[in-house]
Amino acid sequence: MADFNPDRHRARTDRELLVGGFGLLLVVGGAFVAFFLGGGAALIAVGVLLGAGLLAGLIYLILNGLERLAR
Repeated sequence: MADFNPDRHRARTDRELLVGGFGLLLVVGGAFVAFFLGGGAALIAVGVLLGAGLLAGLIYLILNGLERLAR
């Protein structure tokens, strides 16, 4: 336990919560859209959510790269 790093733990926890929350949104949101609007709309909704996740991941990578560059 001597190698515990709170900053690394926080970063890992934040990343896991973000990925888990997005996955939950994708599954539950897609299921709700499929239930209320049908399969075609669910495919479009899941595609839009995946695109938003891709953009969020790209922004994360850019900010992470800038942070490493600043060090």
